[in-house]
Amino acid sequence: MPVNRRYPIAELLDACVYYADTTRRRVSFEWALIRGVNDSPEVADRLGLLLQPLRGRCHVNIIPLNPTGGFDGEPADGRALKAFVDVLERAHGVPATARVRRGIDIDAGCGQLTQARQRLVEREAKRQQQQCEVPGAAGAAGGAGAADLQEAAEAEAATTARLGRAATMVGGGEPPEAAVAGGWEKRY
Repeated sequence: MPVNRRYPIAELLDACVYYADTTRRRVSFEWALIRGVNDSPEVADRLGLLLQPLRGRCHVNIIPLNPTGGFDGEPADGRALKAFVDVLERAHGVPATARVRRGIDIDAGCGQLTQARQRLVEREAKRQQQQCEVPGAAGAAGGAGAADLQEAAEAEAATTARLGRAATMVGGGEPPEAAVAGGWEKRY
C-alpha cells in the first residue's frame, strides 16, 4: 500500500509489538479480502508469518471487499474466506474473524461512506464555484465572500453529520510482498 512507503511494515510491526508489550492489550488488524488479489491460502500463510511476533496478542478482522466506484476489485467468495481464516488460525495460531457485510445495499458498507461523502463534498464545492462565477451572485465582483465561505462550511458540516465519519483502515490492499521487499523477515 502507498502508506508503506512512508511507514514501512517493519516499523509498524515494531510499534505494534511495543504497544502489545507495554499495554498488554491485543492489536487488531483489518484485512480487506479481494478476489484474486490477496485471498489465497499462500497470502494467508505469509500474513500469518508476518504476525508471528504478535501471536497470542493480535486478531485479524477479515473484511470482504465492498463495491466502490473507481476500483474494479470484487469480494472473495465464501470458500476463499473460510480457507484464509483456517490458514491463519490453524497454521499460525492467529485468531481471525470474518466480518459480516452490512449496509452494502445503501452504500453504507466499509469504504462506501467515505466515497459517498467525498462525492457530496465535491458536488457542493462545484455548486459553490458555479455560484461564485455568476457576477453579483456571491459578493463583490463575483468572488466568494465571507457569507459564501460560511455557507460552504455549514454544508460540509451537514454532509458530515448526515453520513457520519467513516475511517477505513484497510490492511491488505496488496499482498505482503511489499513487506518482504521491505526486509521484515530479517527482523523477525
